[in-house]
Amino acid sequence: MKNLFLILLGAGLFLTLQVNAKSAPWLQTAEGQLSCVKLTVDNSDFKVVTADGQEKSLPVTSVMSYSVNNKLYVKLPLYILEVKGEVFMEFVRTRDDLKLFKYEVNGADRYFVYKGDKLYVPLNDSNKSAFEKFFFVRL
Repeated sequence: MKNLFLILLGAGLFLTLQVNAKSAPWLQTAEGQLSCVKLTVDNSDFKVVTADGQEKSLPVTSVMSYSVNNKLYVKLPLYILEVKGEVFMEFVRTRDDLKLFKYEVNGADRYFVYKGDKLYVPLNDSNKSAFEKFFFVRL
């Protein structure tokens, strides 16, 4: 009985550590993926420190997606509200061929559903609960 308890305790500890583990930041460009030790995002460029200590600066226009603090950000076109052009949106969930993204506009989180790289529908009060059920998420 003690052995079973110790095994279950060890498995629980292992799973807790796995869930809380953070992945290293990275970014994706047309040339490929670049793993980093440190990644900071500016309005005009990305500051990167690689594993060998090199510091690089990449323009925002060359980056397609990036991951930092276990969150994935993808550059997508957005032509509504006061936003006109490509912006980085936080990936929330995917189901079937639809993806849910979050984007902050004027200090408020707004949610958008994309089909491929095309805007399918922005979430609003009338359709929010239906998409929460579809994506199994509470927004």
